[in-house]
Amino acid sequence: MNISTGIYRLAQIIKWFGRVIGGFWFVGVAITFLNSTDITPALKSDTIFFLGSSIIFVLTTEAIAWVLEGFAND
Repeated sequence: MNISTGIYRLAQIIKWFGRVIGGFWFVGVAITFLNSTDITPALKSDTIFFLGSSIIFVLTTEAIAWVLEGFAND
């Protein structure tokens, strides 16, 4: 295995790790919000914050993987 193949595999691990963890995070927060009985404005703002944070997490890992894939293809 050469370095470009190793970098590509590392990029795939980072990409899929972000997708899996971010997906579980997003679904977990959404289900918790939907199952809550007392919905307050603070709960709504916290839910929006954590849903947005999960999306930013996935986007960050995708960007890191994209950069690493670019290095692997050169």
